[in-house]
Amino acid sequence: MTSARGIPGQASDNSLRAQTTASERSPQLPDTDVIMFLRTALVLALAVSASLAHAEAKVLKKVAPEFPDEAARRSISSGSVRAKLAIAGDGKVSNVQVVEAEPKRVFDQAAIDALNQWRFEGTGAQQSHEVKLIFKSED
Repeated sequence: MTSARGIPGQASDNSLRAQTTASERSPQLPDTDVIMFLRTALVLALAVSASLAHAEAKVLKKVAPEFPDEAARRSISSGSVRAKLAIAGDGKVSNVQVVEAEPKRVFDQAAIDALNQWRFEGTGAQQSHEVKLIFKSED
């Protein structure tokens, strides 16, 4: 490096000031260890969140559905309903949505009526749970 006077190996005061000012303006990036720690913490937080969202809801009270008279009149002896339940923080079922039914629209209402009476262990947070009910005639 040559100074303003032309002496090799010495820098002028002006060039040092320019270098210092430029480095002060550029943002400092966190070091690699900090970045890796933050990434690991984020991945762990997402994993815990995902496992809590998919944790099995603990059933405290089940109510069996009644076999519909309409199904018996139509000579339907069996069927199934798969439903998704929304569970409030206190463990009460707040919504039931039929996802699949066989045969369609025969056992839906009986399943909804029964599932609305189910109770789960309260977690303080809303949950969802899926259940499949099997209907068989006792006759």
